[in-house]
Parts: sequence; C-alpha cells; structure tokens
Amino acid sequence: MKGPSFAIAALVLLASPWSWAQAPQRPRQYHAALATIDGVRATLYRYVPAAGPSGRTILLLPDLGTSRHVFDLGGVGLAPFLQAAGWEVYVVEYRGAGRSEVPYGGYRLEDLLEGDAAAAFARAGLEHEKIALGGVGLGATFALVLAARHPERVSSVVALQPLIDPDQSSEPAAALLAQVEKAPAWIDLALLSRAPLFGKRSWFEVLWANDGSFDAEELNRLRLHVLAPVPRDAARQLAEAVRRRRLELGGVSVAGSIRGWQGPALLVFAPRDNLIHPEFATPARDLLSRERCQIHVLAPLSGARRDYGHLGMVLGQNAPGDVFAKVQRFLEEVSQ
Repeated sequence: MKGPSFAIAALVLLASPWSWAQAPQRPRQYHAALATIDGVRATLYRYVPAAGPSGRTILLLPDLGTSRHVFDLGGVGLAPFLQAAGWEVYVVEYRGAGRSEVPYGGYRLEDLLEGDAAAAFARAGLEHEKIALGGVGLGATFALVLAARHPERVSSVVALQPLIDPDQSSEPAAALLAQVEKAPAWIDLALLSRAPLFGKRSWFEVLWANDGSFDAEELNRLRLHVLAPVPRDAARQLAEAVRRRRLELGGVSVAGSIRGWQGPALLVFAPRDNLIHPEFATPARDLLSRERCQIHVLAPLSGARRDYGHLGMVLGQNAPGDVFAKVQRFLEEVSQ
C-alpha cells in the first residue's frame, strides 16, 4: 500500500488553523497542534537555533509507547543537542501521548505512520527543499519508510535501533508480548513497567533501561515522563510480527519498503537493547546503500563507554559524547 503523498499531507495542513505556542521557560522552543489525514490531532514541537533558522532541518520520530521526551527530557536529549549545534529540530508527539489527542478506539501502527509521522514530515518540510529524518525504534523504521517513499524530499536518515524484521525475540520482550491478549484496550506502560520481571528488576529496568546509564531517581523520572500508553491493537500487531517473523505496515513488508532509500544513512545499533533485539535491527545493513550507509555500534570496542540499551542511547549521561556527537558529525558531513 502506498502511503499518502507529501502533497496531500501538506494540503491537509494548509487547510487547518496553525499557530506556534512558545514553551514556558524554554526560549526558542514551540509547539503546535498537528492536523493529520484521518482527523486525529497530534503535536509537533519545534526547536529554533539561537541564530534563527539555518536551512539545516531534521525531524525526529519517537518510538512506539514513548512521548517526545525521549528526545528532550528537561533540556537533555538529541533535540536540544542538535538545536545548540545550529539545527532547526522538529519532534512529533504521536496520538495518545502528551498534548496529543487520545483517539477513541485506539490506533494501529499504520495510523502513526500515515497520520502522525507523514503530517509531521509534510509540515517540517514545507519551507525546505529537503530535510533530514531521524528516529529511534519504530520511529527509525518510519523515518526509513518515509525516506524511501520521498527520496527527493530527504537529505539523510539517522536510524537508532530501527525495527525491521523480528526474526527472533529476546526472552523479556517475548514475556511482554505474551500478555497482549489479556491486556486492556489501552496498555499503561508507566504502570506496567513497575511490575517485577526477573527477580527484583522491573519490566522497565529489563526492557528499556538495562545498561546501567541511570540511577534509581532517574529511572523513576524516565518511567513517568517518557513512557506513553499503547493501544492493544498496536501491541497485537507487534506480537503478530514476532510470530510471523515479518513486520508489515499496510500489508507491505517493511524490509521491502526501505530498500527504496539509497541515500545517506547512519545506522546506530545498541547491543544491550532488550526492547528491540539487535537482530531485529541489523537487517537494515543489507537493505541500504553499502557506499552511503554508515554503521555505529554502541559498544566499548567501537569507542563507546558501555554496551548501550534502548533508552541509554538517547537519554543516558554519556549519550551526548557517544551518540549525539556522532549523529551531528554525520549530518554535517552529508549536508556539505
């Protein structure tokens, strides 16, 4: 299934009221309601560099079940880091999270891609010939799919642990997905994540924050602010993808879709990620251009301070040096 065109998504935006509101106590940060093609309201955040828009623009897409705080938790994260480096940064907050509308009846993964991510891409790119796309987890998958659909609108892609083909499941992730059928219509990840999984370790510590990047106080803060509710239908899709060992969006294989992007890409892999097993992400290496794809593994053998997990690579105390600086360097190299 071919997604809505850039032009259609742009027309939906132009037909809707639009105004930026400035975030309290956060100069040069704004947010606005984002009209999507199916009428559900998402939210788009904009980070403007101190010198004003520079023409260097990137849209960041969060993972399923996370808010925009995965890229900015109290001024710490990839979004403010790139803003300080002179980039204009957009971050979408999906339906059901933060300021965005909670859709009655939930949503499927296609709704995030065709609705929220596509609308954010259209809005961020309205004033630019090309923009960069970035994401973490399923957000990285969406970034690659959008780039493959619209290569003429994309300058480069940064994909942090993208979910491509779940050909095997880690024991913790399998335990979580096994509970989907008896879950309520909306799954409160912040509440669920408190439950013990292995011994005294919680779901959150095992799946999202298992690499030693955070102390107990930071773990609680992450749990409260980063996690967002997920509808049972979307969780069922992931469980089915694991059973079939194939992720599809709209009936089309994700692996097949992203082959259409042969431009510059940075793939970042976190070897201790228990939420998205490394084997779920690494197939991306064989789908993108060998000449134009850079690979960075977040492990000591590659110069990182630790083997990183899912949230450690985006909000850990060493992420600015080990991850963000690498992302900035890549973006600036390919934008020259």
